[in-house]
Amino acid sequence: MNFFKDKTLDPVTWIQINSDNFNEDKYEQTGLLWDYYWNRYFQVKFQILRTKKKVIKYSTNNGINLRVDTQKDLLYPLNNLEQIKYLKWLEIQNPNLNQSERWILIWKGQALADIGGEYSNGSKQGPWKEPIENYWTLSQVYYIGNYLDGERIGIWKYIYEDQLIGGGIYDNKNIKNGKWIELSENFSNNANITYSGEYKNNKKVDKWEIKYRFSCVYQLECIGGGSYNQEGIKNGLWIDLIDNFYRYNSNFNQFQYLSLRQVTFNGEYQNGKKVGRWDTYFRIESLFQSQFQLIGGGSYDETGIKNGNWIEPSNNFYKYSQVTYEGEYQNGKKINQWVTRYKQKDQLDFICGGEYDAVGSIKKGFWVELSDEFRQDNQIVYQGIYHNGKKIGRWDINFRELDQFEKIGVCYYDEQFNKIGFQKEISESFFNLSQVIYIGEYQDGQKTGQWKIYWKNNLKIEELGSGLYGENGLKKGNWIELAIDFNEDKQVTYYGEYHYGQKVGLWVTYFRFSVNFEEIGCGCYDDEGIQNGFWIELDEDFSGSKQIIYKGQYKNGKKFEKWQEFKRDKWKIDQGFQKIGETYYQN
Repeated sequence: MNFFKDKTLDPVTWIQINSDNFNEDKYEQTGLLWDYYWNRYFQVKFQILRTKKKVIKYSTNNGINLRVDTQKDLLYPLNNLEQIKYLKWLEIQNPNLNQSERWILIWKGQALADIGGEYSNGSKQGPWKEPIENYWTLSQVYYIGNYLDGERIGIWKYIYEDQLIGGGIYDNKNIKNGKWIELSENFSNNANITYSGEYKNNKKVDKWEIKYRFSCVYQLECIGGGSYNQEGIKNGLWIDLIDNFYRYNSNFNQFQYLSLRQVTFNGEYQNGKKVGRWDTYFRIESLFQSQFQLIGGGSYDETGIKNGNWIEPSNNFYKYSQVTYEGEYQNGKKINQWVTRYKQKDQLDFICGGEYDAVGSIKKGFWVELSDEFRQDNQIVYQGIYHNGKKIGRWDINFRELDQFEKIGVCYYDEQFNKIGFQKEISESFFNLSQVIYIGEYQDGQKTGQWKIYWKNNLKIEELGSGLYGENGLKKGNWIELAIDFNEDKQVTYYGEYHYGQKVGLWVTYFRFSVNFEEIGCGCYDDEGIQNGFWIELDEDFSGSKQIIYKGQYKNGKKFEKWQEFKRDKWKIDQGFQKIGETYYQN
């Protein structure tokens, strides 16, 4: 049995891949990626497909392949989307049965020779240096220690930017004891968060502190924590941190941006349950000595259930998305009127919301609600009717780019709450600089017939893509699609054929830098949508300002042998692409 990560609202959950029953199945998951423009996490949907040829394929919802694995490649569970795309383990020797085998880490096509260790009789043995579970570009942290028959023993250390930042001691049976400094689940360059305290027989006991710093050059500050009883259960007063707590400072186009998601929850635990009043605080100032400000909270009863009036931050609350929800709980369920408030630059901007029925947590009647990704440059509002907690009838999509909200889309739902008839939808990554709209029809909740893709650039609206949906809402025939992050500086489209929802044959990539689209990349998919043969593909951050492409061979969905890197200067387009490097991939 092998396991894969499923990224929903929580950082890590599991889905199972049963190798004994390898029928063709598809899972839709949601993963987190870091938005380098706004310096925040955002959610991206992707697919895990098990094919009849015993291949596991990861791809985006518009068919772009992220990774292809065979069954024997499933050495480690994959923890985030960057790992899916870039992290691989390589056996550097193939010994006879019952001999040791050495494994090293491959990251972005490069072998990290000092990372890894040995297996013996199927178990890790001896010294290992391995990436932490949430390893990615901004979280290149390693865990160093020894294994005995697959279990950690002795001293283990966390190493980050060549510095010791944590660790502790395992007993002979993989049991933690004594003083430990552990990293937060989402530890990264912009979220240097550690937990320090004592373990007793693998249970946290007594006082634990949560410490934070901007980076390794800053001092740690204590921003949270509390106590555990002898059973490892939280008790007494605590300060908890919101998931994905971070602070990120960057320079963009000569301007400095500070992106903050520093939210804490302060209150009391009794035997692991929150009780009494819990307050929510947020820090928005740019200096470490700035104070957390009260922004909400509410009360739990003696059983740990929410009751009475509450003010809660949205799941994506941060500096540029200060959205809170205010209303009443009864026995842990929302009831009556709830109000959504949005603040911009610390000033209340507007209010919306709707009503829950007396049963609790079921929306009813007319609602005006914000998109999940509502923020300063993505102000999208939906309005329409709920019946039994589901949308029905006409729902308008409104967007504010300047001062006023304007209708940019519309959806219709039938009495079974399925989308039906004419629809005008927006892309998942819609925002000010990427106003992509899809127009077409639904039948029984599935897309059907011809759909067209438009892009609004200032006052100009262009049709840039289109294609057909056939049986079961699957794409078929020739399509022109836009890149997921299509925007003014990244006008990239793809042209090719779908067969039963799967990309097949030759696909060509086009890019428009000034007036006309030019062919800039291409490659072929086999009948299972897996890349093979020679490809020219764009850098994942390709844009008008960063025109980098790669040329090389795919074999069964994996890069192998030599790949060459080329770059074109945006100010010297007539000179074409010039080779700037090459990478060798193991087969």
